[in-house]
Amino acid sequence: MIYSNYKLQRNKLFSELLLQLTPKNSIFYRLRNSYLGHVFTSFSRLNLDVPSKDGEYIGIKKEDRIILFEFNDDKPNKVYKMLNGSTKWSVENFIGHQIIREYSLDEIHRKITSIEKAFSLQKNLNEQSNFVHGDFTHFNILVNDENEIQIIDELNSENSALYDVFYFYSYLKQNMERRKNLSPVIRNKILELVGKSIIKIYSYDKKSEFEMDFNSIKIPTITGLLKQNHKRYLKEFYSLFYPDV
Repeated sequence: MIYSNYKLQRNKLFSELLLQLTPKNSIFYRLRNSYLGHVFTSFSRLNLDVPSKDGEYIGIKKEDRIILFEFNDDKPNKVYKMLNGSTKWSVENFIGHQIIREYSLDEIHRKITSIEKAFSLQKNLNEQSNFVHGDFTHFNILVNDENEIQIIDELNSENSALYDVFYFYSYLKQNMERRKNLSPVIRNKILELVGKSIIKIYSYDKKSEFEMDFNSIKIPTITGLLKQNHKRYLKEFYSLFYPDV
């Protein structure tokens, strides 16, 4: 995580980015997200030539990628990116917050309508072309203040019409399974809600039609899903549609 001012740690965007970086939610990262952690790690500063010396920023650094969110009156308004080892910033307008910012029942209940809108939007996009998003996760679905949906970072790959929603469900499940402080009961209730929304949007009149799409799901070699989880997640996704099989 990158931030120019400690007070920005209280901003909801900080917790959203932290959710991406800390899937296990370990004691270390919970300490890091506190004032004591801020003090202990204040020596590990990153010197950056930021777009504006007067700006305030929250950011994230992953390998050779740096993404900075510039703030105006405590709200993000610009997104700056330095990708693939580049030394120049690209700039975009801030278009929304990630659709899920915490793994809780209250959060999913609040966001379930937006989640269904995202499923419906992506399903329509898939039907209009031979390509799927390829990285359809809760981190790549953004919602603005008007509850408008934006889906970002498409890989545009060929796959089953079910692949995107399979990946969304499985990636969410995998992230929640890695959370040390999330009870299996809450995790399963969240997955039940999301699963019902999947069935609602991706309904099939015939089992044979579903199985045609299901059997054509291809998990890429490079994927966010751990290889040891592939077979289990496919089986559990099938059970969403046909639980008695």
